[in-house]
Amino acid sequence: MTSALPEVYKAALQVGLGPNPNKCCVLSLVPLVKLRKIKVPKDVAITTLRLVECSNSEKSFDTRSGLGVYKYSEHKEDVNRELEEPSKNFRWNDEELRSMARMEASLVRKGEKFLNLALMRMMDGKTRESIQSVTRRTYHKKMVMEETTRIDTMVDECQEEDDIKENTNEN
Repeated sequence: MTSALPEVYKAALQVGLGPNPNKCCVLSLVPLVKLRKIKVPKDVAITTLRLVECSNSEKSFDTRSGLGVYKYSEHKEDVNRELEEPSKNFRWNDEELRSMARMEASLVRKGEKFLNLALMRMMDGKTRESIQSVTRRTYHKKMVMEETTRIDTMVDECQEEDDIKENTNEN
């Protein structure tokens, strides 16, 4: 047995793994093995072990899926509580899409260059990426065109009313 094996076994025992002469888990020794400062026999397989710990108990697991299976079986209430929390990926409702189309149409009329950033500042809780993904869609472009024509017709009607008032005041 070389001098590295006792250290390997100690590291494996510290994380709760029984000593196995054919497979040893190395935690902090991997960089030293790669630099060839510690010699490990060829019959010993060295694998890195990334532990994932349970926040409710002191148990640790090799993978996140193992932790998930354990949490679901042992801490079901906590898992259900986490699932009830709203996710970060919020869906866009029709009202938000329509108001964003209105905002974009008015920004286009004003000559704004960076539309997505301006929309992000105007819409709380929406990221630039989510706004960008919506503005690329054809139905959004159609809504912006509809809003632009609606604004243009409103402006034209207001100008016509102003022209009529000016003509009546002149008479």
